[in-house]
Amino acid sequence: MKERIEELREKIMDLQQRIEDQERRIPPHSVQPEHLQELERLEEERDALQRELDSLQGSGS
Repeated sequence: MKERIEELREKIMDLQQRIEDQERRIPPHSVQPEHLQELERLEEERDALQRELDSLQGSGS
C-alpha cells in the first residue's frame, strides 16, 4: 500500500504542474474551449487521485 500511496502522490504532483502549465497557456482574451476542457479534465483526474489517496491514508492509519 505504501507504494500505491507514493505513486498517487507523484501523479498528483505531476497533474498539479500540468494544471499550472495549462493555466499559464490560457490567454486572458479569446479563451478557446479546448483550453478550458483540458484544464477541467486535468483537475478532475487530479481530484479523483486525491480522493483515492485520502481513502488509502484514512484506511491505513
